[in-house]
Amino acid sequence: MSEALMRFSVSVLHEARMTLLGEEAAETVRDLRRLRAARQRAVKRALALAAREKALAEEIAALQTQGVRAALAGGLVARAGSLAAIDRLIERETGLPLRALRGLSRARRFARPRQLGMWLAKRTTDASYPAIARHWNRSDHTTALHAVRQVGRWTGRDADWRDRLLAELNEMAGSASGQRPA
Repeated sequence: MSEALMRFSVSVLHEARMTLLGEEAAETVRDLRRLRAARQRAVKRALALAAREKALAEEIAALQTQGVRAALAGGLVARAGSLAAIDRLIERETGLPLRALRGLSRARRFARPRQLGMWLAKRTTDASYPAIARHWNRSDHTTALHAVRQVGRWTGRDADWRDRLLAELNEMAGSASGQRPA
């Protein structure tokens, strides 16, 4: 084989090889772009699902709190003012088992009704903050103190609910002392 023919063959082989490598590289780049787009779609879906989950959890917590508010406004609070009566009220109005309410979860759907129960306990019983915290399976009295302050903030923002709640508590106080409310 002549040297010129040899160079020509090597040149053609080199060109064919480069073309093949170029096509493989282009295919690899296309695959990478497809993977990146798929990853971006997956991240968007995950973020959308997380946002929906958070919104649903907040809606559930709001509905549960509204159920307790409605019970308070409708006069369903037990007149005895005992921790057990408050437990029954919160359990009945939220539909959550007492075990879950006393559990360690900090999820809003459990925490809000628990805080309302602690607030009711402080307003309607002679229980101390440490006693209320222990009753709700909490180790520190400041948890009960925080709950009372939180519900105080809620009542500060919703004047209608606060007025109904205070009227209900006054009625409870009157019936507990043997007096009829005015």
